[in-house]
Amino acid sequence: MPNQTDRILLAADMAGTLVFAVEGALAGGGSLDLLGVMVLAFATALGGGIVRDVLAALRSWWYAAVAFAGGAIYILPCRTF
Repeated sequence: MPNQTDRILLAADMAGTLVFAVEGALAGGGSLDLLGVMVLAFATALGGGIVRDVLAALRSWWYAAVAFAGGAIYILPCRTF
């Protein structure tokens, strides 16, 4: 069961996602149909968080090293060079 801090962080995260979704939908204004507004809202709300997470992962070389090690674990026994 999540503690109080986890609930507050989740609520803040969802509130921020909602605000960015509304801003993305407003950017589409009256020029887009329903699907266009929904795609723009989705991309705006979730795109920033995804980019932030990717950049955070690239700040440390450990993430890349572990990812390449995982690929090597798969490919080395399966292939002969």
